[in-house]
Amino acid sequence: MRQDSRYCWTAFDAHAKNAEDYAARASQAGIDYFCLHAIDSGGMLDPEKWPERCERCRAYYGDDHARAAIDQFTRYYNAYKALSPDGLFEAVVLPYHFQWTVEGFADDPVKFGKTLPHMGWIRGLENDPALARQCVADLKAYHAKIAEGLPRDVAVTFREAGRAEFDGVCDLWKDHPVNIWYYLGRNRGWVGLWEPQCRMLKTWKRDEPRDTLCYEGSNHTGVVPPIWVAGSAEYAWSMRQPDASDQFQTTSRFYDTEGRNVTDYQRDSLIPRILRALWHPRIAEAVAPLFANNLSFNYIADPEAAAASGDGENWDDPFVHLEAAVAILPGVAERLRALVAAIDAGEPLGAGGGDIRREYGYQWLMYLYETVHLASAKAQMDWAAYRAGMSAARGDLAQARAIADAAIERLPGLIETQGQVKARMDADAYVMRRPSKRAGASEYRLAQFPLDKQAARLRAIAADAEQAAERPEAGATRISLTEAARENRTVDYGFSTIVRFRPAAVFAAPVKGAKLSIAMKEGAETLGERTLEIGAAAGRWSALKLLDFDLGKVAKGDLRIEATLLCEGAAAKTFVFAMAPDGAVAPK
Repeated sequence: MRQDSRYCWTAFDAHAKNAEDYAARASQAGIDYFCLHAIDSGGMLDPEKWPERCERCRAYYGDDHARAAIDQFTRYYNAYKALSPDGLFEAVVLPYHFQWTVEGFADDPVKFGKTLPHMGWIRGLENDPALARQCVADLKAYHAKIAEGLPRDVAVTFREAGRAEFDGVCDLWKDHPVNIWYYLGRNRGWVGLWEPQCRMLKTWKRDEPRDTLCYEGSNHTGVVPPIWVAGSAEYAWSMRQPDASDQFQTTSRFYDTEGRNVTDYQRDSLIPRILRALWHPRIAEAVAPLFANNLSFNYIADPEAAAASGDGENWDDPFVHLEAAVAILPGVAERLRALVAAIDAGEPLGAGGGDIRREYGYQWLMYLYETVHLASAKAQMDWAAYRAGMSAARGDLAQARAIADAAIERLPGLIETQGQVKARMDADAYVMRRPSKRAGASEYRLAQFPLDKQAARLRAIAADAEQAAERPEAGATRISLTEAARENRTVDYGFSTIVRFRPAAVFAAPVKGAKLSIAMKEGAETLGERTLEIGAAAGRWSALKLLDFDLGKVAKGDLRIEATLLCEGAAAKTFVFAMAPDGAVAPK
C-alpha cells in the first residue's frame, strides 16, 4: 500500500510497535525527556511532504493533516507516559520556524526566507502574495488544531527566530509549554569559538515555568562546546547582566550583525571567568584572544562555503575576515607550544594547580593546540594567495610576486612546526579528540590542507598574472563552485557560485562605475540572479544563492552560469560558463 511513499501515517501496527519499543528503552535508560520529530521534509506549502502521502492515508485521513499528526503524536505520547509518567514529551511540528506568523510575511516571503536556515522553506511562495496569505492561514489552522488536540503538557518546538515569532507560537499553542531550540549563529556560516548573541536569551522569557531552552551549541564541530554552554548558562541563569538584551532577531544570527559584537562585559569578565574555570590562569590568558575575538575555525577551513552555503553569511567577498585571523593565530600558536612544553616538563598547570592531563580541560587544550596550528598555517597561506591575486588583478605584478615569495619563505618553518605538533599529538596517550579523525568536519578539512603544495600554488598565481598581463582580453575571469555546493546536491541547501574577475583587464582600460550581474539559467529561464555595484574594484567575489536547482541537470548540459560585466562608457561583456557533472565549471 505504501508504494514509494516517503512515510505512512496509517502504518498503525508498525507505529504501535515503534512507540512501545522507544518507550521501553527510554524507561530502562531513565530518559525523562522524549522528543518526537515529525518527518523533516517539505516546506511551508507541503510540511512533511503531506501531499505525497499514500492512497491508504488519503482514504483514511482525507485532507486532514492535523488529525493524522494528532494521532501520531498521541500514540507515542501515551506509550511513553505509561512507563515514564513524570517525563516530558515534545512534539516537533513542521514548520517549526514561525516567521510565517509575523505580520508582513505574506507580502515578502523572500525577505523572511533569507534569514531561515535555508530558502527551501518558502519555495513556491516567492512571487505569489495571495498564495502566501492562504498558506499562512492554513498553517495557523493546522498548528492550532494540533495544539487543541494534544494533552496540555506536550511541549512544541520553536527554532531560530526572535520575539515576534515566539509570540506567534505562544499564541497558537496556548496552554502548552514551548521548547526553544535556539541557534545563535548561522549553522553553516561563521560558527566561531564564542557566541556573543548568548546575551540575548531573555528574548524568549515569558511567564511560563514549563518552557525549556534547548541549546544546539554542543552539536557543532570546530568549537569548544563547554565554553559555548557556559556562556549561555550565564545569561539563562540570570537576566540581569549589564549587557543582557531581549532584542534577538533572525538577522542577529549573521556574523556581521551580532556575531562579531563581543561586549566589554563578555571580554573583560565573563570569558576570563569561563576560561579560568576550565584551565589554569596561564592557559586561560594564552587562549583568551581566540574567544574574545570570536575566531572561527569553520571559516578558516572554507571561507567560500561559509559565505555561500544556504545557511551561511552574506559576504560578497568570502575572504574579508582572513586578515584578522592571521593577526591572532600565530601568536596564540606560539604561546600554546610554550605551555605544552611546560606541561611535558612536569609543571602543574591544572585548573586547580595539579596535573592537567588528568582533567577534563586537557582534551580541549590539546584540541586547541593542534587546531590552532592547522588554522594558522592555512590562514597565512590563503591570505597570501588572496593578496597576491588581488595585486595581480590590479596589474601590480611586482607586488604579487613579492607577496608570494614572502609566504613561500615562511613555508619551511610552518611545515616543520606542523610536523612537531602532529608528532607530539600522536605520542599523547591522554588525547582522545583529534581534528584529523573528524571526517567531514571543519577541523578535518583543516587537517587535510596540503601545506606542502602551497609554494606551487603561490607560484602559479604569479605565473597566471604574468600570462594575463600579456593577454588582457582574457580578463582573468573564472567561476568556481564551493565545496559546499558540490556536497549539497539538494534543493534545501541552496546552490552557490563564486565569481572572480578583473574589470580593467576585461575592458582593457581603467574603469569606473562597474557592475557585475551573475545569473544561473536553464534554457530561457533565469533561476537566480544578483547584481553588485563594484566601482573600480580590481577583483570581487559574489555568492549567488538560488531557490531551485537540480544538479542532475548538469550532466545534460541544461544549466549554465552567465556573468556580465557592465561599465560606464563601454559595451557590456558576458561570460558564459557550463557546468560539468562533478560540479566544475568552464567557459563555453
